[in-house]
Amino acid sequence: MTHLAPEFITNEGNSYLKIKSVNFNQFKYDNGTEKNVPIQCRYYDGYYKKTVGEPANMIKISETEYHCKAPKTSQTGDIDVQMSSNGQQWQSTGTNVKFYNGPKITQINPTYGVTKNPRSQKMIINGENFDCPNNDCSKIKVRFASEKNDLEKIFVDGKMLENGSVECEIPKYPAPETLDVDISFND
Repeated sequence: MTHLAPEFITNEGNSYLKIKSVNFNQFKYDNGTEKNVPIQCRYYDGYYKKTVGEPANMIKISETEYHCKAPKTSQTGDIDVQMSSNGQQWQSTGTNVKFYNGPKITQINPTYGVTKNPRSQKMIINGENFDCPNNDCSKIKVRFASEKNDLEKIFVDGKMLENGSVECEIPKYPAPETLDVDISFND
């Protein structure tokens, strides 16, 4: 592995760990065509000797980058990231990620916005566990996701306010639609 990010993952699930490596190229035939080998990932707690959540197929982003979806769990702390090309023999990436109690949105205001947001209106988000890792609040991202199309996501920067709420600009979404709102404090 050459790189894993982020270092911290919420235990609420649905976060993606980015894994970069030059070793993914080994799944090619000698003539350069790809072998259709699904690479799986899992999160493993070495202290309790058990898998956290279920193993999942990784999502190929490029020749050198895959994403691994984190499971929903009550566990916190350091968890080993492992990979397998056959679902039976697991290899540690050599890097742990830290699962933490993730942010939970309890209220947003306003709850609706104008299509394309021509006046750059702001949204205030309140919730629980709004803690910035290592007291670094520069990486707050608010994700707006379409309920109809899971691939359609808009990310905007968030700003921690003195009262513990997060402020962000409502995205310039092109059509009237209900969007799910999530928040991340670590990219």
